[in-house]
Amino acid sequence: RTPAGPTFSGAARSLFASRVAMGICCSAGATAVPEPPTLAEIFENLPGAEKKLWRIAFAALDSTNAGKLAGDHELMKIYLVDASMLSSERDIGSAVAQTAAQDGTLNLEAFCKLMEQNSKDDTVALTIFQQTTAGAGEEAIDCSEARTQLLLLAQGRLNIGAEWDERLWEQILDATLSDADLMLDMESWVSRCGLFCRYVFAVNQQRNPLP
Repeated sequence: RTPAGPTFSGAARSLFASRVAMGICCSAGATAVPEPPTLAEIFENLPGAEKKLWRIAFAALDSTNAGKLAGDHELMKIYLVDASMLSSERDIGSAVAQTAAQDGTLNLEAFCKLMEQNSKDDTVALTIFQQTTAGAGEEAIDCSEARTQLLLLAQGRLNIGAEWDERLWEQILDATLSDADLMLDMESWVSRCGLFCRYVFAVNQQRNPLP
């Protein structure tokens, strides 16, 4: 995704790509880096799959095997733009400050917490709900419209998945709306929207490990 704030250099993105390709197996200290989850794992155990993906990313970013990342790590910022709801330097700085240690660094636990907290955005979900229901004069969104709005969120605001096939999108949407009522009130919509974003980010990282 394109960050809302200052853009990141192409050289930095290339450096990150090379580190992922060459170094993740021996990064993050002595801790073994897991293999990326399969699509089946993502749909069967999303929290577990997310933790694998975040550990892989942390290892790629921690090129010196220090076991921690600087809060102003440029390559981490690139990753956050691509793999979370954070899209500007200001938002990234604020989010990192909330999870970093006193010295401004993030260990693996803090990094995973940062990712978990920012893999969804209730404000974005609420805005979509209000715009959709206001236009329809309703106080809830029906499941059919929910699927449409979720696709628009992913391919529009998140700029993810335009090339994915219909079958994959159906899997993501079915998993997101499993057991949902025919009409989603505000609370249900916000919850399902957050779950949808998590699936989209996880699938995108699984399919495209390089930012």
